[in-house]
Amino acid sequence: INVIGPDIDIPAPDVNTNAQIMAWMMDTYSMQ
Repeated sequence: INVIGPDIDIPAPDVNTNAQIMAWMMDTYSMQ
């Protein structure tokens, strides 16, 4: 996944993410 990283598109609560969405993203990202 080249669209999420330390310097690229960092999701935060101000873009309507919450703890559940962040957990889903982390789970998916960690599969790579």
